Amino acid sequence: FKRRAEMAQKLSQSKREAFWRQAVGTTVSVLGNRKMVGEQLIEGLSDNYLTVRYPATRADQNRVVDVTITELVDGVLWGNTENTTNTVKN
Repeated sequence: FKRRAEMAQKLSQSKREAFWRQAVGTTVSVLGNRKMVGEQLIEGLSDNYLTVRYPATRADQNRVVDVTITELVDGVLWGNTENTTNTVKN
C-alpha cells in the first residue's frame, strides 16, 4: 500500500508540474492576495487556481490584474504585469 501511495504522489506531482509548465508564456487574471518581500512582490491566485508571484506595489494587493507567466522556478510560477519588465525574486 505504501509503495502505491508513493507512486500516486509522484504521478500527481509530475502532472501538476506539467500543468504549471504549460502556463509559462500565457497571461492569466490573478487576484493578488499576499504581499511578499516588503512591497516588491505579491503572490496571487489565478482564475484557474495557479499560484503566481509577480512584482507589484501595495496598491495591487486584493486587486485582479493580468499577469504574464514568465517562468517556473523550483515549483513557483513567476510573472509580470504590463507595468513591469523584470521578474523580482527573493
